[in-house]
Amino acid sequence: MLSISEAYQFWAARKVSGKSINHFFISPVVPIANHELIFPDLTIKELAVDSGFSDQSAFGKFFKKQSGLSPLMFRNSHTDRSAAGMVHRA
Repeated sequence: MLSISEAYQFWAARKVSGKSINHFFISPVVPIANHELIFPDLTIKELAVDSGFSDQSAFGKFFKKQSGLSPLMFRNSHTDRSAAGMVHRA
């Protein structure tokens, strides 16, 4: 175990990568959420819980801050495009 303070670890991560330590925890959540919203096997509430958020509202605020759209608006905008370009395969 290293005897390095948490504050130093945060500082070192930013110094080396140019990104905050939170970036490394947040960045994987966004593409997964995008995929789950475009190909909806889960409700937005289920996605929020599965992504580790305390509730749908917290997930909605996070998602809107990251993407500029609410989860429902994001889902609807991609569902409309997917339905319009859908090809039926036999």
